[in-house]
Amino acid sequence: MTYQRQTNEQDKEVVLGEKEVKQGLELHEMRYVLAIGTAGAVIALAVVGYILL
Repeated sequence: MTYQRQTNEQDKEVVLGEKEVKQGLELHEMRYVLAIGTAGAVIALAVVGYILL
């Protein structure tokens, strides 16, 4: 990835590697949390919809 930053002296080009560009952690456990949370929201909405209808 290339990022250009302009300075008063001269134009400099900064090249960042793949590991330097990533800002967050990549944890595989997050997929399970997302799946469980989404399933919980769907179930909660289904229960509320069943009660109200």
